[in-house]
Amino acid sequence: MRTLPRAYRRLWWATGIDSLGNGVFTAALPLLAVTVSHDARAVALVSAATYLPWLLLSLTAGSVVDRVDRTTLMWRTQALQALIVGVLAALVAAGMITAPVLVLLAFALGACDVFYDNAAQTAVPDLVPKGLLHRANGGQQVAMIVGRQFLGPPLGSLFFALAWTLPFAVDAASFVLAAVLLAKLPRRGGRAESVKVLDGVRWLRRHRLLRALALLLGINTFCGQLGNATLVLFVTDVLDLGAGVFGLLLAGAASWAAW
Repeated sequence: MRTLPRAYRRLWWATGIDSLGNGVFTAALPLLAVTVSHDARAVALVSAATYLPWLLLSLTAGSVVDRVDRTTLMWRTQALQALIVGVLAALVAAGMITAPVLVLLAFALGACDVFYDNAAQTAVPDLVPKGLLHRANGGQQVAMIVGRQFLGPPLGSLFFALAWTLPFAVDAASFVLAAVLLAKLPRRGGRAESVKVLDGVRWLRRHRLLRALALLLGINTFCGQLGNATLVLFVTDVLDLGAGVFGLLLAGAASWAAW
């Protein structure tokens, strides 16, 4: 059996570390939001700010990824995220965090995620022979799902229960480590000519199957986030459960969805 190239394994480790840090952040951010404000609207706004960049920037990010060196984009994005989370941790430690600042930082991190995830997915064919793409893509998905949905959230809520700044410090460290790994990947310049955003939209509109899948996924995600936006309030205020339980519930929900 042919082994995957060393460069891909470096990308895989970076993706796994990044995903674990994101999973930690996924549980810790709502817990911090509900600590700052028990207003359901403020808590929901923080959640919305995290995912809004996917709606606003995904198409633009795809176009940018085609035009620039993906390795440089990925490690710089991770470094920027480390800085943002570091600022967040410092504000929490100083007792200066507010709901509007939390919304702003959550949006900034979400925007970085959009660019990094697009670049990481499209970088795989540059690092792996065509015959191994199925294994490489499968490995990437496993690293992302396990870190973000199963391991990260329980650890994030546990860390938050120990100290409010701890999960954000861990997340910042994960970004730094991932950036170091990514910086050593081979460089490949962007395409001289890439597909324009409007051309891609027109192509999707004409493709009946992918158009239907895109609409269904959008509706499913929208409906799912209606419940997730204020789940932390239900767990902490209605059920009166501790912060450490919240991440376990997120992992349990991911297990149910996977099943």
